[in-house]
Amino acid sequence: MQTFDKDYLADTNDESDLVLKHRLLIRILILVASFAIALALTRLFYPDPFMLTVDIIFTLVSFIAIYFLKKSVKNTPIVTNIILIIFFILVLVMFMNNEKYLLGPSWFIVLVMFSFYQAGIVKGILITIASFISILILGQNLIFPYSTVQYLYVLAPFLVAALTTYLYELKVKNKEELLDLKNIAQTQLIQEKEDLLQHAYYDELTKLPNRALFHDRLKQAVAKTNRSNKDFAVLFIDLDQFKEINDSHGHTIGDSVLCEIASRLENTLRKEDTIARFGGDEFLCIVEQLESCESVAILATKLINATKEPIHMWGDTFQVTCSIGISIYKKDAKNEEVVLHHADTAMYKAKALGKDNYQFYEAC
Repeated sequence: MQTFDKDYLADTNDESDLVLKHRLLIRILILVASFAIALALTRLFYPDPFMLTVDIIFTLVSFIAIYFLKKSVKNTPIVTNIILIIFFILVLVMFMNNEKYLLGPSWFIVLVMFSFYQAGIVKGILITIASFISILILGQNLIFPYSTVQYLYVLAPFLVAALTTYLYELKVKNKEELLDLKNIAQTQLIQEKEDLLQHAYYDELTKLPNRALFHDRLKQAVAKTNRSNKDFAVLFIDLDQFKEINDSHGHTIGDSVLCEIASRLENTLRKEDTIARFGGDEFLCIVEQLESCESVAILATKLINATKEPIHMWGDTFQVTCSIGISIYKKDAKNEEVVLHHADTAMYKAKALGKDNYQFYEAC
């Protein structure tokens, strides 16, 4: 049965979000570097050594950041935080020294949008507030301080950009939360289906296949044999002294012993074979792709030896033996019901011969 990792969806969503931010950050930095280079080239025609230096720093920081981002996606969060600090300082410097002081805040718009997309809503709001205060303060400390109208020209696009980006990011976050809720609901639904399947096809105590799943596996084994002409064996296993343990020590200890026996039987078989709890202290095995009767006899001996190994638990030692009846399909029977009946008959033959042994329905 397929199992489902409940943490998988959350982990996958986080990784996907990080990859998207990583790609977006690289593209933003390429654009910033390209714009800074273009500005630096214009400074050559209109000499401004101070602003040229700032443009070069913008360019270098962007390329260094891209280098570290290319090395690993995991560098995205720390690179984002460092760039936000450096870019904020550079934008302030440009704002204070730009002759076209009405254009200076346009860099704040870029910075705000960048912080929302890359650093998240909280940091985006903090950068917005810091930028807003900086514009107000610096606007009064320029050679020609801003008038009320100029403040409106500067702050209106800035606030619109910040609000638009905030609402967009909030919408994205709400969609992500909705997807997370859907993923949780889907996970719960899958778990409920798994629980139903577990209850329908597996024994609650031993976790082995139950009677229903055994019959399904038996039908599959018959179909395979009819196609390949490779016989399979059915082994009917009944514990010999189990009732005494239940009567003298109680069902809690009896259940623990039964689980230990079930585990031993399962570990003795091959993975491709089937062992099921048929009820009480009875187990049934299907051994497919049978090579010879001798191989089944060897397996039956191993199962008997595994069963009667002493069991140490609850401060006591228990020893249980088993009787095994073996029927071969198609040698002993040509359908499911008959091969089961013959295995049951052979098991009672083993009981009659002193228990703790195996018997074939017909001698091999």
